[in-house]
Amino acid sequence: MSILSDLKYALRLLIKNPALTALAAGVLALGIGANTAILSVVNGVLLRALPFQEADRLVSIRLVNPEEGRQENPVSLPDLRDWQDQIGSIVDLGAYPAFPFHGLTMSRADLPLELTTSYVSGSFFDTLGVEAAQGRGFSVEDDREGALRVV
Repeated sequence: MSILSDLKYALRLLIKNPALTALAAGVLALGIGANTAILSVVNGVLLRALPFQEADRLVSIRLVNPEEGRQENPVSLPDLRDWQDQIGSIVDLGAYPAFPFHGLTMSRADLPLELTTSYVSGSFFDTLGVEAAQGRGFSVEDDREGALRVV
């Protein structure tokens, strides 16, 4: 009975002072909205699994050179193959640059289309477990010296 009378008293006070009621409702709405927005971003960026097969087994390896103060050193394809041969616990290895994006323009039916591209190794998409939407994907043979450049 005490809770019911407390609720009635609180309701009477809120009705008596509409400015305070509006302020309290506004603060609650802002707090709930901000929490929802932050949690949506955290869920989308940190908690949701990557859209790849066995995403929990993917790792990123970086080559660091502290003497030169570089955190992102390029890795050559021969080094990549050596790592794959020498590290037994790695199933597959795909390479991509630290700053991967190159802008290209493709013309199609008099309509230029801006493309965001990157250089990747032949096994990159196999490592991620994804396939090309059209045409063929890359292969390890595309990494060979003198091989044709493919898109």
